[in-house]
Amino acid sequence: MDNAIQLYRMKDLTSMLKRSRTQIYDDIAAGKFPRGILLGERTRAWTRKELEEWLAGRPVA
Repeated sequence: MDNAIQLYRMKDLTSMLKRSRTQIYDDIAAGKFPRGILLGERTRAWTRKELEEWLAGRPVA
C-alpha cells in the first residue's frame, strides 16, 4: 500500500478545478476553500485528502 501524501500546488489546482488563482484565493479568504499547508515562505500546497473533502462538500449541479 502506498502511504505517500500527494500534494498539489496552485498551478495544479487552476488546471484541475478550472478556476483562476484569484478565485481560489478569494474562496480561501472567505473560508470556502481549504487553506492548504505552507511549504515555504511563499509556497503553499494542498493534500489530495483535503481537496477530496472539499469536493465532497460542494453541492452537486
